[in-house]
Amino acid sequence: LHWMVHSFPTRRSSDLLISGNVGSETGDGSGGGMTAYWCDLLWVLDNRFVDNIASVADGKAGDGGALNIGVAHDVLIARNEIWSNMANMTGGSGGALWMDSDVSFRVANNIIAKNAAGIHGGGLALWADATRRITGTLEHNTFVANNQGAGDGQVAVFVESDSVRLQLINNLFSEHSMAVRVPPGSSAALSGTLFYMNSVANTGGGGTITSVSAITGLDPLLDGGAHLMRGSPAIDAGVHSSLITDIDGDPRPYGAGYDIGADEWVPPRQVYLPLVVRHNS
Repeated sequence: LHWMVHSFPTRRSSDLLISGNVGSETGDGSGGGMTAYWCDLLWVLDNRFVDNIASVADGKAGDGGALNIGVAHDVLIARNEIWSNMANMTGGSGGALWMDSDVSFRVANNIIAKNAAGIHGGGLALWADATRRITGTLEHNTFVANNQGAGDGQVAVFVESDSVRLQLINNLFSEHSMAVRVPPGSSAALSGTLFYMNSVANTGGGGTITSVSAITGLDPLLDGGAHLMRGSPAIDAGVHSSLITDIDGDPRPYGAGYDIGADEWVPPRQVYLPLVVRHNS
């Protein structure tokens, strides 16, 4: 299933497996899993995007391995798992997500892992200009190993232009060349971030970047599904959040505070069974 949405005032996708699609085999593809432009309200909730490719044509553009979104307002991308998608490896940006011009969005409670881009942003790439700005919030997302491409395609969140304003709250970034890159004329305000194994730097690019309440250099202790394990330094380490559940529907916060990333760790549930003793007479 490949979704293309154009000129709809409202659109929602939810509870779908979107896997194994290719936006184009011969030309400039976009959004291997979903393309959505000119939407006034777009919700992308509770889906799995796996192994989608924007374009496989050599030397062509192909942005957004899983999703390509542009000229869209009130976009909510929440509680999705976005694994192993690929922008074009010679001309594409945004291995998982590409956002293009005049977008307002909220990306929350997503696992974004092992995606690849040839040019910029293995996880998310964004482009805007002075007349078509992008503003958005990334809250409680887990970015893991979106470094499957080369060069700047190994950056988790890559802003390509000026006129982009981002707020990042309680996000986890592990195994990239850089977590967040912002150029002059754009800005990112980070709070409650966990950085781990980002080989070049945690942030950079020359834009306006602020970071408070960060954790740096501690293994987040993720399992194979990018969920927190017992003892993770992300547990109870986040700042106050507006979210009341996590990617699995577990309540936030659980325990002393908000956990960083898409998952709120809860102890394994125990089931107590009655003891039955048989007496033989």
